[in-house]
Formats: sequence, structure tokens, C-alpha cells
Amino acid sequence: MPRVLEKEKRRAHCADVGSHLIHCLKSLQQRHDSFFMKCFLVNGDVRIELVTDKIEKPPAETAVLFEMLRELRVLIGEGGLHGNVF
Repeated sequence: MPRVLEKEKRRAHCADVGSHLIHCLKSLQQRHDSFFMKCFLVNGDVRIELVTDKIEKPPAETAVLFEMLRELRVLIGEGGLHGNVF
């Protein structure tokens, strides 16, 4: 591992931030029943699918959310057939 990563304890920091993110996403999922947020981990990835209904799962509009995150300088990728997975 490069020295700068060891010196700045980047791995530990990333683990802390990741744990906090998962906790916040699960809390958000429990609070908002109007849309379904499905979070799952795959090799360290976190994927969130936004839909407007838990049963039928139609894709939610995400343009405003993506713009807000961009303004906050949050780097995210948009994906999925309907662009509602990030």
C-alpha cells in the first residue's frame, strides 16, 4: 500500500464513511414509505434504485436529485434502464 494511504489512514476513513452512509440510507429507507429505496452491497458497491411505488416499482424521476447532488459536488453515476439507479 502506498505510504500516503497508510499515513493518512485513508482505508479506515473510507470504512467509517461507508458504514455511516449505509446507516443513513437504511434510516432514510425506513422513514420514507412513499417510495422504495433498495440498497444492496456488491463487492463494496452501494446501489440505490428510486421508484415511486413499492409494489409496481415504476421508476422515479431523478433529474432534480442528480442536479442537487452535482451542486453539492457529490460524484455519482447514473444507471439502470430508466436512469433511476445511482
